[in-house]
Amino acid sequence: MAPAPESESSDATIVAGVPAERSFASGRYLVRRVLPEGGQKTVYLVHDTLLDRECALALSKSEQLEPDDLERFRREARAMARLDHANIVAVYDIGDEDGRPFFVCQYIAGGDLQQEVRAATGPLSLDRALAVTRDVARLLRSRTHGASSIATSSLRISG
Repeated sequence: MAPAPESESSDATIVAGVPAERSFASGRYLVRRVLPEGGQKTVYLVHDTLLDRECALALSKSEQLEPDDLERFRREARAMARLDHANIVAVYDIGDEDGRPFFVCQYIAGGDLQQEVRAATGPLSLDRALAVTRDVARLLRSRTHGASSIATSSLRISG
């Protein structure tokens, strides 16, 4: 079972480099802090002011995306949004900020499979590797609704 999201107070500390008033989508998503980022995206913990919930917002790092790259970003968000499984984060929204695409998804405290593997000081224990394999096998056994790949950063892992 995936860990429950941490509750974030409405006055969460803003990290250096992120202006206190930084927001996306005309103020709908207020930036709380920067989360560990992926290779091509900066990921923020944001507060969705419309639905009053904490989310993760992944913003493309590239300001000048080629049309193929922009379509690939949107295709990834749409594919993730079609997936419905307990071990995959839900995608809530997609948008554009100053010419850079973003998508908003479920925030899960504790990280994802990619973060766990990167943070490990050695191989995962056999018990942990088997638990992760079981979760991924359940996911792959379920219908993935046309997704051609599933990124490790999209996988929620059980504790």
